[in-house]
Amino acid sequence: MLFQDEIDFEFLGKDKFSVQTNFFTVGCGNREQIHELGFNYSEDFHEYVIKWGPQTIKWLVDGKLIRKEERKPDEAWPEKPMFLYSSVWDASFIDEGRWAGKYEGCDAPYICSYRDIRVPVENIVTEEKKLDGVSRE
Repeated sequence: MLFQDEIDFEFLGKDKFSVQTNFFTVGCGNREQIHELGFNYSEDFHEYVIKWGPQTIKWLVDGKLIRKEERKPDEAWPEKPMFLYSSVWDASFIDEGRWAGKYEGCDAPYICSYRDIRVPVENIVTEEKKLDGVSRE
């Protein structure tokens, strides 16, 4: 099985005033942190930014740094070329709903809207760059 690297903003339905950040290397995570936002993320658009480099990962919300991770010498670090994706899924089976909340069916349909998505052109990975082993910076 092929495991991916990922860097996440996770919006858990049980609390619309906080966001969870996490990162995985070769499918291994357990680095999650919860951040109080001070607003209901479902009521308006907000800017969510991930800045990922060879030595640091930064998560920002509306220009405010909410988390910074620095690479540690013996720690696995996300290095694989990444892609942007989003998903909405029912995670109420995980830990009997304590993590994300229980799905009650009352919020259906789920709607997720995005606007102004940007990936700096210098960070885009092409097939040619993948073959050369160059993924970013």
